[in-house]
Amino acid sequence: MAPAQGHRSCASICRVVNCQLKNGSFVSGESMTSTMDTAGISESPPRRRLLAVLSADAVGYTRLMSLDDRGTVATLDAARAVFSAEVAEHDGRVIDMAGDSVLAVFETATAAVTAALAIQRQLAAYQAHDVPDDRRMRFRLGVHVGDVIEKTDGTVYGDRVNIAARLQGLAEAGGVAVSQAVQGIVSGRVQIGFVDIAARAHMDGHVSRAVELLQRSA
Repeated sequence: MAPAQGHRSCASICRVVNCQLKNGSFVSGESMTSTMDTAGISESPPRRRLLAVLSADAVGYTRLMSLDDRGTVATLDAARAVFSAEVAEHDGRVIDMAGDSVLAVFETATAAVTAALAIQRQLAAYQAHDVPDDRRMRFRLGVHVGDVIEKTDGTVYGDRVNIAARLQGLAEAGGVAVSQAVQGIVSGRVQIGFVDIAARAHMDGHVSRAVELLQRSA
């Protein structure tokens, strides 16, 4: 017997249940499955790359915000511009600028260290005359080199990234700390001196050897 008027057959109901809303329109489950399969095939898996990682963080950012939030935000924006310009100048790539931190990668350790020193010079010069000493935004920078996992969107992950962040925490305000691996690569290539900060690294417990850079005067 045919179904009563106003009622749908089981097959009709099943077809409706198998439809899903996509971008404001109903599409069949079969169609969505096909789309998802295509997307999965086209996405490339993460790859391993040998990169130099630069990690930076502002010193006393919370205190600066409590003193002058508008001025601090303006200074942070200016600092970000310096980071972006110098990273690009040295063929690097900024990965993230979340909050008062910066993460960037470079093809070589020499490029990363050269960029780090240039950034610190620029930041110091920018605030040298117009900003009171207790209002100056200083950054700690850390540089490490090694294999990282790079996703298709350009983000990087891995132990080398974590070590760069820990090295940054060991640096003096306005300074740059690098791993012993980086020191071995850049020695003789960049006009800098080194100070061993192994004692600080030992206290950290996660960085076995670290050195801090001293820029040589001209």
